[in-house]
Amino acid sequence: MTAIAAFTGCGVATTDEVSTDSRATATPTTSTQCGGSTGLDIALANNSGQPDTAVNWFVQQTRVGAPNPELIAGPFTYDKTNSVTCGPMNAGQVVITFGNDGSVTPPAAPVPNPADQPTYSQPSPDTEPKRFQTVELTIPGIVNLTAVDMVGIPIDMATSDGTSRVWKCYTDVVQASLRKTLAAAGGDYSRTVRTGTNGKFLRLVSPNIVSGLNKSGYPKFDAYLSSLNGQTLTVKRTKGVDYSPYGYSYSGVVKADGSIVFAPTDKGSKEPSLTIPVGTLTSNDGVPAHTGIYGNNSPYLVGASKTNHYVSENDKYAAIYRDVVAAFAYGFWSKGGANDSSQFSTQSSSGPFQGAQPKNADRYNAWAAALWPVTGAYGFAFEDTFNPGDRNPAIPVKASGQLTLTIQPDITPPNRGC
Repeated sequence: MTAIAAFTGCGVATTDEVSTDSRATATPTTSTQCGGSTGLDIALANNSGQPDTAVNWFVQQTRVGAPNPELIAGPFTYDKTNSVTCGPMNAGQVVITFGNDGSVTPPAAPVPNPADQPTYSQPSPDTEPKRFQTVELTIPGIVNLTAVDMVGIPIDMATSDGTSRVWKCYTDVVQASLRKTLAAAGGDYSRTVRTGTNGKFLRLVSPNIVSGLNKSGYPKFDAYLSSLNGQTLTVKRTKGVDYSPYGYSYSGVVKADGSIVFAPTDKGSKEPSLTIPVGTLTSNDGVPAHTGIYGNNSPYLVGASKTNHYVSENDKYAAIYRDVVAAFAYGFWSKGGANDSSQFSTQSSSGPFQGAQPKNADRYNAWAAALWPVTGAYGFAFEDTFNPGDRNPAIPVKASGQLTLTIQPDITPPNRGC
């Protein structure tokens, strides 16, 4: 791809200081990760219709061993700075904000010891009064368009090797898709919309964003789990296939109370079972312990132990749990279906969500289903599971080269095929 002429491709492309608003530093911050002459050139292109002076952005990362993220580049305004070169980065984010009064509040600059990084409250999709969006990346590694928590600003991304993911359809089409999907699933679209004090649109929020101020607009999954009572679910992977570091074959019967005990299909195996406890999958209250299908981070048990385990443990049982909840989110588990995860694929003839369920059974993550046909973004944390090829929302990013983030408008042009 061709770089925009204004990009320097070396260090920070800046001609002046950025806004002196209290929510943005007067002089842009750069760290050892960003601001050098070698590395990945992160470049913005403003096609949003917003004035260049009203597009704010910064880069942050969370180092290994750090409890909080740190500011490694910015905050900038687009008219003054539209690219920065960054070296290796762990758990990074590019945060883009609209407004003439600066960026959302950034984290503190890095401190020598990662464990001492000051506390930072990320901007809340539920209550943040500014309009913002994040792009997640690790250098070298991957970059992805994330809509796990919200949709605020449509952004396309492309790398210098020609790999790209586009938002496809913009805010107006995404709103219409979510409104239609929630109406069919028994949700409440009005509860998913956040607006500013002036009544203007800020963002749509996912099922993960619930608070005392705003109740969930998304349906619960009690009926889904009840429909599977007595069904046998099989979770199966072959080691090395689809880059899986683990091989396993487990099956479990859905009990009337909604719990599931997955045991090895090899009856001679002494491997421990994995138990999905009662009440951990179906809620819409935003609490991770109750929202395994929406949030993908509820507790599970391994063997006879009563100790809660979590997917962050990143072992074989975390992989089994991931496959179970991802299949629920996609709607792949169904009454009378094959219910064998080795057969699940978003590229199957029937596809995920509506296509995977019996007629008129809207039993899947409605947020992810609404985003699926109209964006290239993650709708839930494990949307790369059972999702091969070009439809996978994550793309590889090299340690050098260029990543271009094109900020798009709210109104979808006719040529987008929406």
